[in-house]
Amino acid sequence: MAPILVLYGFHILSVSLKDKSVKPIGLATLAMVLALSLNVKHYSRNYAVNKSFLNIDDAEVKAYANETMNGKLLLSNLIKNSGLHLGYPIEKKCDSIIRNAHKAIGVSIDDKRLNYLGVPYQSARAAVTHEDYVTNTVHFILWALAFSFLVFHFLFSKTRNKTEMIIVIVLVAQILLFTGYLKWQPWHTRLHIPIFILSIIPIILACQKAKWFKGIVGFSTPLLLYSFMFYFVYNNLRPIQNNPVYTKNLRIDDNRFKKYFANQPQLYTEYKVVLEELYDANPKTVGLKMMDWEYPLFNAYYYDQLQLVAIDVNNNTGILKQENQSVDLIISTSNSPEIMYNGIKYSNQNSNHLYIWLYKKEP
Repeated sequence: MAPILVLYGFHILSVSLKDKSVKPIGLATLAMVLALSLNVKHYSRNYAVNKSFLNIDDAEVKAYANETMNGKLLLSNLIKNSGLHLGYPIEKKCDSIIRNAHKAIGVSIDDKRLNYLGVPYQSARAAVTHEDYVTNTVHFILWALAFSFLVFHFLFSKTRNKTEMIIVIVLVAQILLFTGYLKWQPWHTRLHIPIFILSIIPIILACQKAKWFKGIVGFSTPLLLYSFMFYFVYNNLRPIQNNPVYTKNLRIDDNRFKKYFANQPQLYTEYKVVLEELYDANPKTVGLKMMDWEYPLFNAYYYDQLQLVAIDVNNNTGILKQENQSVDLIISTSNSPEIMYNGIKYSNQNSNHLYIWLYKKEP
């Protein structure tokens, strides 16, 4: 959004100067204040924890943000992010080109300063329907052709359309900001979706200017439709049609709770047991000693007055004050025979589990 908001700011300023009125600036400021106010609680919490409005953990920021940047490193990230979309049937050829390009510019394709958690570079995956890795091969090629055509037309045509170039510049700025700030990740394709949606605009503009480009889009449309239907029907985590190669072992009529565990099916049985015990206990306050993934247990409690209390917090959010109150039971992803909390002993009810355990007060 940043490039769009910057452009919007210049537009508002231009209108205000042209009309000699501060009304547009006032309305734009009001819109900005309303948007920011939605996140005031998040910003205040972040600041309370880490003296930063934008994050609560410096280590996490370092893991995601590029540690250094220059022209060659930016080019490397651009190429690697592009490579995620160059899938079947050109993935092998493109992977070879990308690796040779890195050798040519003298940048390691596995540079830990540019790759999230030092993950080695991976090319686009063929015939994969998981949402983390699905490619946009046809759409990427159309966008690249449209971008090249519009820039060429603007530079060498007698009729120059500045609005078209502004749209292209905004998209390029988004791409540069994304690749310049964020380290490369093998699942970046899903984060590229907003850029691909906006890239439809220059594709349509190119269609309006050139019949040959309109013909390319017409030829590509059946491929796009087929691609959509294939990924929709054989979606790896949420399949319409189960398939042993492309999808997890889930059916469309499986219950919603089971579908939460598509990525981690080994957790389903134990979470189900703990959830049933949670319903039976009907607690008012639950202590959580969990590293991650609480929502499958509590999605049905949205309108209930169930209070959740984080206990034994071992990250920097532990500095936030909370009432040191008693809890009716404890759910934990750590296994031990018992947990002591506020001088009360809670015993393990699921000692045979491997992933998640429920603890109840000793009688």
